[in-house]
Amino acid sequence: MFWKKRKEDHEAILHLEEMNENLKESFSRIRTDIEAVKGWLEYFQTKQQENDNKFKEIQDRMEELGEVVSYIG
Repeated sequence: MFWKKRKEDHEAILHLEEMNENLKESFSRIRTDIEAVKGWLEYFQTKQQENDNKFKEIQDRMEELGEVVSYIG
């Protein structure tokens, strides 16, 4: 009876260790995924800023052209 209890305890410990390793691996993958998403967000934020700057330049040039056209006309 004593040996059976020790065997069950040992199996339970092995099962907990396996679960612990699985959790470590899962969280490692989650961390990797979060870093990838962070990278994409930074990329899109940079592209958005570049597009905002280009749009502002186009607006400024259109205003300048409007002033030239009104001066000519």
